[in-house]
Formats: sequence, structure tokens, C-alpha cells
Amino acid sequence: MLIIILLLQSVVSFAQKAGSIKGAVVSSLDSAALRAATVTVYKKADSSLVNYQITRERGVFEIADLPLKTALFVSITHTGYAGFYNAFYLDSAQAHMDLKWIGLIKDTGQLMEEVVVKSVAPVTMNGDTLEINPAGIKLDSIEVVDELLSRVPGITRWQDSSLTINGKKVTKLYVDGRPFFDGSFNMAVKNLPKHAVDKIQVYQEKDIYKQTAADIAKDSTVVLNIKLKPDKRKGYFGNTNAQAGTNDSYGGNMSLQVYNKKTHLGFNGHGNIVRNALGDIEPVVENKDLNLRSNWDLGTTFRQYFKENAGLYNDRSLNGGYNVSGNRNSAVTNRTTVKNLADSKLTDINEGYNLSRYLRQSANGSYDVRKKKNPSLLMPAMRGWKVVMLQKETSLLTEMILFLPAAQPINLRVKVPITSLVLMVITTICR
Repeated sequence: MLIIILLLQSVVSFAQKAGSIKGAVVSSLDSAALRAATVTVYKKADSSLVNYQITRERGVFEIADLPLKTALFVSITHTGYAGFYNAFYLDSAQAHMDLKWIGLIKDTGQLMEEVVVKSVAPVTMNGDTLEINPAGIKLDSIEVVDELLSRVPGITRWQDSSLTINGKKVTKLYVDGRPFFDGSFNMAVKNLPKHAVDKIQVYQEKDIYKQTAADIAKDSTVVLNIKLKPDKRKGYFGNTNAQAGTNDSYGGNMSLQVYNKKTHLGFNGHGNIVRNALGDIEPVVENKDLNLRSNWDLGTTFRQYFKENAGLYNDRSLNGGYNVSGNRNSAVTNRTTVKNLADSKLTDINEGYNLSRYLRQSANGSYDVRKKKNPSLLMPAMRGWKVVMLQKETSLLTEMILFLPAAQPINLRVKVPITSLVLMVITTICR
């Protein structure tokens, strides 16, 4: 619990040119400290988020780095209590404000009608889970999760696409409690729109393989889970681009991902053609040397869950993918070279053609089962296959890797006809 509290605290800075606000939040009924209340500072002009903090032990908070000479208001909320709202203004004469003790009144259901200023807390605590509410952060509806996270103080996106929350590195990202396509951060945060998100949850995932409580706490990882709105759990996104260069060189790629509550399906493709004229240090009368290179690949991936909302530790899925790629490299030589000698001329005519190409195909599949037998034991099981085919000229080299429960992968590397390979795959799937 101590680790998650440290994770939630915003970094406090005492810059001389910035203001601050502090205080302590208590219950007006018995003056008991209200820990995990959300204290948020907005700009009064447009209600944009400036900074926030979760109250610590004894209900205390201190928010620094507030702008001077800007109309602000503070919102303090806690589950079961009516919110507190107060406008304030900081300048060089009064850069730091102390609200002392702020007593929140128990919410009886009638107090909310008397509140003039209405706001949604951008960050709240729900047990041990930090929840980010998109409705409390002013953004255009077309913006994506990446822009949403960049507006939350304490969250940093790095150039290597990693994510930290108050210095703690997020090691896993889920969408509705499950891996999203390939599980990469960019796949989710750069494509899911803000208006589709119900809330973003930050919590610590315990490694239940560990035997002792000390080991579990030590190996806990920070997880970010994007919870979509019920009517937004299906959609699609993708991108495409094209390039063109000199010598009739072209290239392009595309990707498309389609998802719903139970199915993730992805398509991708890439191709390019590069033409290079081959130069020579000798004086050339006619030079038609040309090198033509082309590369392409196409692929598809899928993940099919058996239940819409099974949970991370009680889930089954069928996963697979197929990829085919090719390369063609040709060089044409057609040149005439003339050298002037002392009393004669030397003419050299060189013509040639060279071609190399290959075709590579790969397929993989797995059936994943995650079951939590009891609170301290997770039983994983996985059965799958992976086939890699590399065709060069007329030969076919096939590599098959079989994954069996409680066993090391079995690697088979043999040359087989296509028909035999298809029978091997069908046999593996049916087992």
C-alpha cells in the first residue's frame, strides 16, 4: 500500500516564480482526516487542468508550480462527501495560499443541488487503483489517449515510447483488462480516441507465482488499463503512406486493425521498388547499368477470445498469424567503354544480367488458457505451432516449432513438399 501511495504523489517543486496552495482535508462531522481525496486546480477561464494531487496521510496536500496572475479555482472531492470549490488568485504579493483545514460535508443527496460550480475530478482513488477520468480533462473529441495522458501532471511519455507515472515505469498496458493486439503502448495510446475511453486505471499487478508476501510486493509491476465505454468496444483504425523518389523508385505501406469485444484482427503490408544507376570511374560513352531491388511483405494476425469479459486470470484465447514476404534483386549491365591510347582506341563492350529472389512464408498459432485455481496459484497452459517456410529458387526449407504444455519447444527443420506441410499443420491443430 505504501508503494501505491508514493506512486500517486505529484512531484512538489518550489520554483520561485510559481505559486502553490496547501491545506488538509477532514470530515466536518468528526474532524477525521480524509486520505485519498482528490485536490484539483483548474484555470477559471476555460476549466483546463493545471495540476492535481491525492491527499496523503492526515489528509494533507500541497500543490506547487501554479501560475501567477491567473484566475484559478480548486476542487476537492472524496467519495461519500459533497465537493468543495473555491476560486483564488496568486501573484507576487501572495504567491502561496494556505487553506488550513477544509471540512467536507457528508453527501446526503440533496447537497449537490446547491453546488454552483460543477466539475468532474480528473483523478480519483478507488481502493488501491488510481483512476483518470477523461471527462475531467479538457480535450478535443478527436484527440487520442496519448494527448489525454500528456495533460495529466506526473505522467511522462519518453522517446522510446515508454511511460512513467511520477517516476514509476509502467510495464504493462491493457485495454479492458486484456492485451491490445501486440501489447505495445503505441498501438493503444496513439489510436484509441479520447471519446471512447470511460476511464484509465493505474494499479499494481502482483506476481502470484511468488510464494511469500515479501516476494509478491517486490515483484509487483505498474499496470495501465484503458477501460472503454460499453458502446465503444468495437472499431477500427489504420494508416497508409506512399513514397516516390528519383529513377522511378517507389514505396509504401499500410496497416488496418479491427477489434470488438472478443476479436482482434490485424492486416499489414509493405513494398518498395528501388532503381539505382551503377556508376564507373572509367570514361563511359554509353552506360545503361541498372540495379533493380524490390521487397514486399503481407501479414495478418488474429486473437479470438471465448468470453467477452473473462478477466486476465480467467481467460482463454486462440491466437495466430500468417506472413509472406519476398525479395527480388536484378542487375542489368549494358555498357560500352572507350579508352584513348597513344596511337589507338580500345573499345570494351560489356553486357550481363543477374537475378536473385526468395519467398518466405511463416504461420503461427497458439491456444492460451489462464486459470486461477485458488487465490495463490495461477495455472497457465499453451499449445501452439509455428511454421516458417523459406523458398529460394526450387528448394523449400521448413522449420516447425511445436509448443506443448510443461515442455520445452520442439524444433524440427526439414525439407518437405507443400502438400505434406499442410497435412502436418492440420494434424497439429486437431490435436
